[in-house]
This record gives sequence, structure tokens and C-alpha cells, in this order.
Amino acid sequence: MVPGVGVSISSAATKPDAKPTTFKDLSERALASYVNALLALKPASAEELRKNLAAPIKSSKKEGLIEDLTTMERTLAVTVAKTDFNPVDRLVFTRIEIALDNAEFTNWTAAKTEYETYDLGTLKSERSLSFEATADIMTGGPNAVLPKVGTKTTAASTRNEELAAKQRVEILTTEFNSGKIIVTRQGEMGIDLTGTTLLDVAVVPKLTQINHTIRFTADGLETDPKKKDEPAVSLTPHPTAEPNIKGPITATVTLSCRLRHITAGDATLEEKDDIVDFKKCGATVTGVVIVPARDDRVPAWGLVGYGLPSDDKQVYARYTSTKVAALCFSSYEEADAFLDYLEAHPTNKIGATELVAVKIVAGTPSYEQLSFKSAPKLQVESCIPGG
Repeated sequence: MVPGVGVSISSAATKPDAKPTTFKDLSERALASYVNALLALKPASAEELRKNLAAPIKSSKKEGLIEDLTTMERTLAVTVAKTDFNPVDRLVFTRIEIALDNAEFTNWTAAKTEYETYDLGTLKSERSLSFEATADIMTGGPNAVLPKVGTKTTAASTRNEELAAKQRVEILTTEFNSGKIIVTRQGEMGIDLTGTTLLDVAVVPKLTQINHTIRFTADGLETDPKKKDEPAVSLTPHPTAEPNIKGPITATVTLSCRLRHITAGDATLEEKDDIVDFKKCGATVTGVVIVPARDDRVPAWGLVGYGLPSDDKQVYARYTSTKVAALCFSSYEEADAFLDYLEAHPTNKIGATELVAVKIVAGTPSYEQLSFKSAPKLQVESCIPGG
């Protein structure tokens, strides 16, 4: 019986390994400059300075530059299996082609399997060399009968060597060709290439599947508005590019392989008496989910108010005389910090930005200033950024 083959892929978001940058990550000169900048903010106490020093250092966003949030990092587990079990047959070559249906690969960063090298243990070598010499020395004239004076010299050296021995048992190559990722494996003698290859990839939507939105950052929340020499609180709009894909990102996966099929001689475990027939094999799977529908969304957080004059409870920001967008932040912490500021200093005007609520009149949206007189209950919830 000739085994069949199958291929499958499971996908998960790549876990970010970058930790927040703190003062511990700065060089000596950068740390000195950072401390001076914190001191220039005139902290009220040493405790406040220590708190500011321990806080994560956020990268500044330059106004007007578009922040690209379209790249989705994924780890793919690509598995090849025989659908019928025959222990003497094995796959000696596999080629897997992954082509996205409704998005694009930009690159791959790593690929590994459970094989590649085999640990042969540690080879030890110990070599020693010793030398011993004795010399008899006669004193006196040629006819004198005198006792001998002997001298003995011994020298020794020892050399120890250790070598961690590994043997390569698989050739793994990954290539990026015309937007497709191709993983090729070739096994050495006795290796069956059924198993899993882990692959880190970057996925981006097509140009027609990108939304241009606005996200906000709040600066100066820690300052005291009563002090005139401190910078004022501000809301800064930042243009962003985000995925807008309807449904999951899927791929077509094509497996081409070569099977070492034993037709006779499998009575022993040795391969030298096998009668072999190399057969071509393969499989194609469509609709493989690479990024689930919800995973293509970049989280955003904003403020909602219960008691606002519309079914739309979202708080909006009018950042120019003609432009209004949902007040969305990239992190829950930033939205929560801004809410804390509003609760301590109720205002609908933050610098040049006005906080507004939407009101639908005859099917047409209009915006009016957010009023704290009616005391709407504000809280942080997920937010959909607008343009």
C-alpha cells in the first residue's frame, strides 16, 4: 500500500519580544540627557522624579507622518503527514508553496524544523607526553677511580580536547518568490520528512484593503494646569494606515513531494536490501486561514458617554474647523489616563481640539460640544478610528 500525503497550516500571532524601553536601556550619555529633561519638568518631589524615571519611554510621533499599522506578524506551523500509515515508507523531499488569496507576504524572518542537525554527543580526546632522562657524570682524570654523580630529569604535558559533534540530517531552504513563500526540505538517509516546519512571516493587505484613519495622542497629562510655566495639555491627531479586510486572510497551499516506497526487502531494518520505487506525491489545500477575521484589526480605545444626546455614545474630536474623528487612542492606558484628566479637569476644549458628541437630525449627523453639565458617565471602551 502506498501512503497518501496531506498538508496543513495553523497560524498564531507572533509574540512580540520587544519590552518597553526604560532608563535602564539607555547609554550613559543618553541617560544623563534624559534625567536633565525630567528635571526640567520641575518634579514636585524626589518620589515624583523616581516615578517619571521608571516609566516606559515612548517614541514620539511626528505630526503629519502616516503611521503604518498594516503589517501583521504571524508564526505558521506547516505540517506534512502521511494519510495512511506504512512505517517502511518515508518522504525524502518536500516542497510547500504558500500563496495568499487576499493579501500579500512582505518577507519571512525564520524557519526551523525538529531535525536539521542531530546531536552525536561529545567527542573527547586526551593526549599526554612524558620524558625522563638520566645522565652519569664522571669527575677526575682519565685514570682516576671515582664515584659517579647522577642527574635525572622528567618532563610531562597533557592536552584535553572536547568537540560537540553534530551531523546535518536535513537541508531546509526557504525562498520568497513573486509574493509566494516556498519551503523546501531534503532529508538524509533514514529521515522521514513528515513533521512540522515553523515559519515567521509578515502579512500586509493589498492597497485596496487599507483604511486611512486618525488616532490621537494626549500630551502633558501629568502637568498642573494652574502653573503657567508648564506646557499645556494637547490632543494631537496622527494619520494612520490600517487593514480593512472583509473576512479572514486565506491562502492556497500546494505540496509537492517524493516518496521512497518499499516494494520488497522490508523484512529487516537495514535499507541496503530494500527494493525501492520513488514515487511523486502531492496535495493542494485551499481556504487555509492565515489571519482570522478579528486578528487583522489593530486595537484602539476611546471614550463613550452614557447620557449623550444620541444612540452613538462615542466621544469625537473636532481637530480642525472641518474635520471630526472618533477620539481613539492606540492603548487602553492612554485612553484611561486622558479620562482621569477629564474627570479632574472637566473641559470640552483641549488646546485647539474640541470634544464633541454626534447628533443625528433627519438622517444627517451634526456635532455639538460635549457638555459636562448633564454629567454624562464617561468610560473607556474599544473604539473604531475614523478618517
